[in-house]
Amino acid sequence: MEVSREEAAEAGAAAAAAAEQYLATVKAVPIFQGAEARVYECKFLGRPAIVKYRFSKKYRHPVLDEKLTGRRLVQEGRAMGRCRKAGIAAPLVYAVDVGRSLLVMEKIEGFTSKLCIDTDAAPWQEHTLILADAIGVLLARLHSMDMVHGDLTTSNIFVRGPLPAPPAHAHRPPPDASPEAIRSMLLSTFQVVPIDFGLSFTSTMVEDKAVDLYVLERAFISSHAHSEELFARVLEAYGKESKKSRAVLKRLEAVRARGRKKLAFG
Repeated sequence: MEVSREEAAEAGAAAAAAAEQYLATVKAVPIFQGAEARVYECKFLGRPAIVKYRFSKKYRHPVLDEKLTGRRLVQEGRAMGRCRKAGIAAPLVYAVDVGRSLLVMEKIEGFTSKLCIDTDAAPWQEHTLILADAIGVLLARLHSMDMVHGDLTTSNIFVRGPLPAPPAHAHRPPPDASPEAIRSMLLSTFQVVPIDFGLSFTSTMVEDKAVDLYVLERAFISSHAHSEELFARVLEAYGKESKKSRAVLKRLEAVRARGRKKLAFG
């Protein structure tokens, strides 16, 4: 049966109210808002958790908005599940609530790669180069399973290791997260954990994987001064880890050329 615009809008408003009620019930604390969702910190069955609420877009037709939101929510949960099955340390999904547009997942106790890199500077020290190697291996493993992240930045790759947990989802370091402490962590045992799979998708195309790398390269350039050598280490590790890397890295050169042309001519 076809749903009218008015009926869809009413259903969307009811779902939004139900989501807000849930967030109030679990005493969720807002920590970040993006273009597509708001992110909260809370407890889920006694465990530290992150709740992602995909809010409605008023400019979209209510029926289309409901379908797109539900599809992306399920897709994000499945992407993290696929990663974990493949041995990649993605957040554990606790619940997917399509009706209220909520995704509840494990809270990663760690620091963003951006924060870790920001404690160093070129010429890069050994521990930062080790982190770059780990990021390259992570991306190679994602692409080997034909998963394209879609929004790679150093803020969307966490580092989990033997350090005290930072507050508010690691956007600000605690007093004891000194450069020396982070260096010690990166020289010991640590994991790189990809987060925010909201734009991820499955693809066997070399172009999609090359664009994924290009997005991360632009993030390195914009976020970290003199990071060319550091990103070169990422690509070197990527090439060594993936048997299919040669075609992707070759296509990356073409993607870069298109990017330079766009910057030059608009």
